[in-house]
Parts: sequence; structure tokens; C-alpha cells
Amino acid sequence: MKNILKLGLISAITAIALAQTPSAIQTQAMDEDVLAIASKGALSDKMQGFRKLADDEAGSIFGGLAYYPSRCTSCEYGYPDQYNFLSYFTSYYPMALTSSERSSRKLNIGAGDSSSDYSEFANLADSYGRVFIRLEVDFRTNTTRQSIVNSSGQAIGNSAFTSRLVNFTRSYYLDQFGRDRAQFTRERGYY
Repeated sequence: MKNILKLGLISAITAIALAQTPSAIQTQAMDEDVLAIASKGALSDKMQGFRKLADDEAGSIFGGLAYYPSRCTSCEYGYPDQYNFLSYFTSYYPMALTSSERSSRKLNIGAGDSSSDYSEFANLADSYGRVFIRLEVDFRTNTTRQSIVNSSGQAIGNSAFTSRLVNFTRSYYLDQFGRDRAQFTRERGYY
């Protein structure tokens, strides 16, 4: 009986799909207002303040925090082993609230927009000034560490919030960290 119902449902879906003639498909607007459809008319991409992002702009948007993944040579440290292979490397990447996060007073670090996460990060920034994520790799022991630090490189308390912040932000910096490590190695003549 279940197989017959499944077959009937598949047949009905197929019939509906085949009923869409090419001319009917072509008459549908190619420039549909997806925002209006998704919000059931509450929002529209035609509203003031909305604009379509270019591909390069869209690729730089992340959920939560403003990331600065550019190379900071004064924020790097590393040294070679006895054979001139890079044995340790660390780099710091600054984080800050975006203007939209400051105006909404909400922060998204993987669990949706949250006022309490915003307050936690704002308190860190107020207490320590600039806030960084520090990524480090020790090739001698095959260990990696990530932590939230202040501008002096001192670790900022290990709380549930900082743990979640590390887990959320490190993915945005891993590629840059690899590029920075390779550049650092080349510049110093390490292997």
C-alpha cells in the first residue's frame, strides 16, 4: 500500500512539473524579488537601503564580527629548528564589531543573533582594547592552539564565550594563516 501511495505522489509531482511548458517558464520573471518571497512580502530588495552586492562584495560577507585577514608582519613570530625547517609559527588576527552589530547590539558567532554575545564581546573590547585571535602551530610536537588574546598577546580568560568565539572565528583565518606561514618561511629562507 505504501509503495502505491509513493508511486502516486511521484506521478503527481511529475505531472505538475511537465505541465510547466517552456513558454510558461520563460514568462516567469528572471529578476524575482527573493527577499519578498522569503519574507512573505514583509521585506523587499526594492526597499530603501537594500542593494545587490557584487560577487566580490558578497564573497567577503561573514556572519558575525569584522575580520581582518590581511598579513600583519609585526603580528607574526616563528623560528627554525637545527635543520632550518620552520618549527614554530604564530600569528595574530584582530577582531572588531561591525557597524551593523553595534547598531543592533547583537552578535552572531554561530548561534544566531545574540544580545548576550554582543555584551560579552563588547566587555572584552572595553576591558582589553583590541581583541585578537592567536593561531599557532608547533611542528616539533604537532600541536596547534587557538586563543583569544589582547594586544600584548596575553590570553583572555578561558570562558564558554571565548571558547565559542575561538571555534567560530578560526575557520575564517585558517587559510590566511597558511598563506602567512608560507610567506614567513620564504622571506626568512626556512624550509
